[in-house]
Amino acid sequence: FNNDTADTLVKGSLPSAGRSMGAVSSPSHGYIGGGYYPSIGTISHIYRVDYANDTATTSQVGNFNTPGKIYANAVGNKDFGYFGGGRNPNITTIQRLDFSNDSANCLVKGAMTATTYSRGTAGNLNFGYFAGGYDPATQPNYNRSLVDRIDYSNDTAVASPKGSLSQSRSYIASHGDNNFGYHMGGFQPATLSTVDRIDYSNDTSTATPKGHLETAIWAAGGTGTS
Repeated sequence: FNNDTADTLVKGSLPSAGRSMGAVSSPSHGYIGGGYYPSIGTISHIYRVDYANDTATTSQVGNFNTPGKIYANAVGNKDFGYFGGGRNPNITTIQRLDFSNDSANCLVKGAMTATTYSRGTAGNLNFGYFAGGYDPATQPNYNRSLVDRIDYSNDTAVASPKGSLSQSRSYIASHGDNNFGYHMGGFQPATLSTVDRIDYSNDTSTATPKGHLETAIWAAGGTGTS
């Protein structure tokens, strides 16, 4: 981040080429869960990146508690990672990974309010927000503007619907800090450059459109600092 005009450096790799995973981070490790690997198929595995040794190939740790899925999205705090929704089949389940015991299978916790996948995710230490997404149940426009909030202190409950995005979309890139979540780009039905900001202190309001991305994108990833 302190030299962000330089090209990114190639570090360690996944065991094989893959796509459509969910990812979440603890202070010391990154976790990549599920996805589709042409050499393996759709999997339930979770792979771990060690930030102290990031040139090494990722190691397999726990698994999802259900069959392999793709397009699951993840959010978390310093203790737990939550993988919500996904496809294969379309599900609402939320599964929790315990960073202090990451070789164990995830525990099934609450659920999303809809069978939506390819959402944007961001949150703070107390709540995780799943925004937008693709929902096969909503014809003819399969994209949603729905925002679901999970409460980490009550994670067996069904997620709470909150304010919506400024427009329906899926395949969103997201990140945030302690106060705001930013949901960028996406598809609906054209590729978008929109940036929406969710204010965690006023999360029943519709997200506020902010500046645009330089170019329209979808199925990207997002990260940042405070």
